[in-house]
Amino acid sequence: MNHTDEKHDLAHRELKDNYCWLDRNKLNDQWREIDRETKREIISIFINELYDRMTAIESARELETIRHHVHGIKGSADNIGAKYLADWAREAESQCNNASFDSVLSTLMELPRICEKTICEVKLFIKES
Repeated sequence: MNHTDEKHDLAHRELKDNYCWLDRNKLNDQWREIDRETKREIISIFINELYDRMTAIESARELETIRHHVHGIKGSADNIGAKYLADWAREAESQCNNASFDSVLSTLMELPRICEKTICEVKLFIKES
């Protein structure tokens, strides 16, 4: 699969419940020794940062600004095992480096739905753990 096919696949992938939204095994391994309250604090920070970055992306007028915030989303998502969001951010960051502003904006249209689904999955994980 070439870069264009990967971009198309990621941009048009349905938001399915059976897709690996959250790597629960990674989280269980990483968070084994962490108490529930600390987990909630970490998730709260993640969610607040995610909303802040989404707001910054919405008002951004330069690809470098968008790339900066998408890069931050990628790192945060990877850290908490939010696989789908991290994969999306990885592709969006690549587009910021290699594509036109309009092309990047098209990809960014997916961000709110992906973030909301990710947040639901993370909250569910905390509730179940």
